[in-house]
Amino acid sequence: MLLTEFSNSQDTEPITNLVLMPSGAFLVTCSRSLIMRTYSIPEGTLVHSTKPHDTPVSAIEADPTSTLIATGGAEGFVKVWDVEGGFMTHFFKGHGGLVSALKFWRGSEGKWRLASGSEDCRIRIWNLNKKRCQLYRNSSNVVVWRFWRIMFLSFVVWIFRRMERPWLAARETRLWIFGI
Repeated sequence: MLLTEFSNSQDTEPITNLVLMPSGAFLVTCSRSLIMRTYSIPEGTLVHSTKPHDTPVSAIEADPTSTLIATGGAEGFVKVWDVEGGFMTHFFKGHGGLVSALKFWRGSEGKWRLASGSEDCRIRIWNLNKKRCQLYRNSSNVVVWRFWRIMFLSFVVWIFRRMERPWLAARETRLWIFGI
């Protein structure tokens, strides 16, 4: 069942990234036209649009509070945006290649952090309160693609341990788990 269909006749380029806010109030898309659009849910109306980077957006992530999104560009920059207002709140540079992974989390002291990984094998932890890099690691032999893959694999292991006879099917980027 189709809940909402989003259409923008002004942009004929394919959508390359999208994120649904955890609150379900907004959907943010990025396309090859280098435009980021924010739509309200469930109406599907365009709230605002902007050009987030001078290169294609290669990664996008929503924060758990549904107030911010982070975008990573092919030029190596990371930007944080206010979802409702559509304006940039943070600008971070330091990666030497395409930003391939982003993840928000709240630290033990209650302050928000943003982790970013890039094709140059660098991982950076950004302090959103101080607006600077807090931690830098160079992983010389591993390219960081997605931080959530570790959590996903942990979840798959958890499912397998609780199923009597699990059966796994995988094709390309899809994964199915069946109970037999």
